[in-house]
Amino acid sequence: MNKSGLNPDYIRVISEVSQFTGTDFLNQLSVRLASLIQAQYVYIVTLDSALENARVVAGFENGQQAKSMEYSLENTPCQELASQGRCAFNLNVQQCFPEDHHLAEMSVNSYIGTVLTNTLGQKIGLMSALYEEEIPNPDWAHSVFDLFSVRVLAEIERHLHQLALSEQLIELEKRNREIRLSSNILHRANEGILIADSEQKIRTVNPAFERLFDTLEDQVLGDHLDVSMVDLPPIIEELSAGRRGTKQVETSLIAIRENNQQRPSFYVKFYRDRTEEQRSKAQLQYRSTHDEQTGLLQRQTFLRELDVLLEVFHHENRRGIYLSFDIDNFKSINQFFGTNIADQVVKHFAHAAKDHFQAQDLICKSGADEVSLFIQDKTRAELEFEIFQFRQFIREDFSAPGFTGSITFTSGAALFPENGASASTLLSSSALAMQKAKANGRNTQVFFDQDIKRESERFQHIYKNLSQDGIDQRIYPVYQAIVCLDSREVMAFEALARWRSKDGQIVSPQEFVEVCEHTGLIRELGDKMFQEATAFLNTVRTELGLDHVCLSMNRSPAEILDRSHICEEWLNTLADNGLCAEDVQIEITENLMIKDPEHALRELKKLNQSGFSLSIDDFGTGFSSLAYINQYPFSNLKIDRSFVSDIEHDPSSLALVESIINIAKTFSLTTIAEGVETREQADILQKLGCDKAQGFYFHRPMDADSFFTYLSETPKLGS
Repeated sequence: MNKSGLNPDYIRVISEVSQFTGTDFLNQLSVRLASLIQAQYVYIVTLDSALENARVVAGFENGQQAKSMEYSLENTPCQELASQGRCAFNLNVQQCFPEDHHLAEMSVNSYIGTVLTNTLGQKIGLMSALYEEEIPNPDWAHSVFDLFSVRVLAEIERHLHQLALSEQLIELEKRNREIRLSSNILHRANEGILIADSEQKIRTVNPAFERLFDTLEDQVLGDHLDVSMVDLPPIIEELSAGRRGTKQVETSLIAIRENNQQRPSFYVKFYRDRTEEQRSKAQLQYRSTHDEQTGLLQRQTFLRELDVLLEVFHHENRRGIYLSFDIDNFKSINQFFGTNIADQVVKHFAHAAKDHFQAQDLICKSGADEVSLFIQDKTRAELEFEIFQFRQFIREDFSAPGFTGSITFTSGAALFPENGASASTLLSSSALAMQKAKANGRNTQVFFDQDIKRESERFQHIYKNLSQDGIDQRIYPVYQAIVCLDSREVMAFEALARWRSKDGQIVSPQEFVEVCEHTGLIRELGDKMFQEATAFLNTVRTELGLDHVCLSMNRSPAEILDRSHICEEWLNTLADNGLCAEDVQIEITENLMIKDPEHALRELKKLNQSGFSLSIDDFGTGFSSLAYINQYPFSNLKIDRSFVSDIEHDPSSLALVESIINIAKTFSLTTIAEGVETREQADILQKLGCDKAQGFYFHRPMDADSFFTYLSETPKLGS
């Protein structure tokens, strides 16, 4: 269940049974409760005052409605339940109650239930569920019983009360033809009672009626009673209660006929105050459709209402824009300020957006830190200007209780009808635009367009083919040498992933690795590459005797941050191939530190302490790489190919690479240059003091067989 709303299954059950009352409601609820908590039997029973006997008033028995019956509580789990108030017996109920032969006859092995207690503290009923096997989730079952117990209790009380009153009325009618109800019953009844004669004139009301409607009996005697609803199911009416305003009252009207006469002799109308219950029901309905924290619509309700509006827009040829906002770095706000203040940030941001864009009620909280709204009858240019103004407001004037910082936001938008004719398609288009905006660096705005659509389709195509081909079947490693620039000897090799799809096409690693990153397949890809590459290194060392050659591999931030035992798993894989952590260099991109710096530091220290050599990959291409050199346990620094490509011709590139090498030396880091394609580049890097390099000048990446042959024939490059 979402923090800000009820479980959808609860709402569905409430909706399905809300049209029923009395035993019809209880029977309908029993059927749905059995489905909800996966029970074979569900019973709702009433208890006698001595708590010795019970009567089934509603229930569900393996696909059929339970029959009304009475039974003794003695030596049954219901006796234990009536005593304790709540209990559960999981797979041992027959052993605990061997004298209850019904349990064995029904093949019941588990039992769970709760007691129904009225406002006077009296135990008047039980709700229980029986299972042939183990209870799937006892806590879930208890929570379901707790949620519906109030309404069940109300129906049982009403049922018992009206049953008792009807029985008393019949008895009184036999004893006195002129007085149909005794004043004793009328005075003791908790619900209002009105009695009218055959002419529909009010003859008496009880004290509960006077209290309920803030009136006196004399003020209503002789008034005409509307009997159009006689003998129909109870209804809820909003009735005036004098100085107390109005009340939500459940009313039911019955006719009493003497000696089977067609014309009623008396009419009796019952009034039960349901004001608080109706208020709670309204609150429950509101909470099922609105976010409790912000008061905005929940996303599903928002989408339903938007679909209705879009039908109107379609017929009236009107335009609109689906706009989503995501608060940047919200996780950091949550961690630094705490969840309560972070919630206040979201709430005030949402209401600021609602006011600024005049979204009226068509706005929702669509995620923990995301707000979506629908802008009516504005052009893209108008909205872009409004977003610009809103960004200024948020940067300069935004405030929330307890929050002392500043925030930025990223937004994505989709146009109606160009980017989608329904709420769901507009949501998808806006989400894709949001992803693009985040990829662009956050604190920016992107409108959905055909380029984004093509990228999404390409992403889905690659993911579909990856899923069909299988990572184990189609993706394979290739190897590229890493050489010492002074000796030109192979010191290590990097394992790189390649994929040839079923149709024979080579898919760019930049494409399929990104897909793997976003779909969770990166863990499967990383494990396959690590297993095959370490096995290949073992072969190289065993058969060629190149014990000094190490393996270098790039591992995803998701693998390191999301798998608590990844270090132990890697060590086990190495041990299976006769290797140790010192034989492997793990390449890490800056994204790992940006995503969760503290967690990243803990995991990298663990890897380093286990013996792994760590390299910071693509150095200099991020926002704050210099800050990581001293904070994190890196041994190697890889200079990105974008800096190496122009060092022969561009003095600024040369100066930048020289600075990076000097920085690395200051921190005792080994430097490895990527993308070396010419001898001039290699010679310049050597003169600058770069330690190692890799690139097409030395050799292109090769499959395992070709690289093995290469190593066996060319122990030193350039010799």
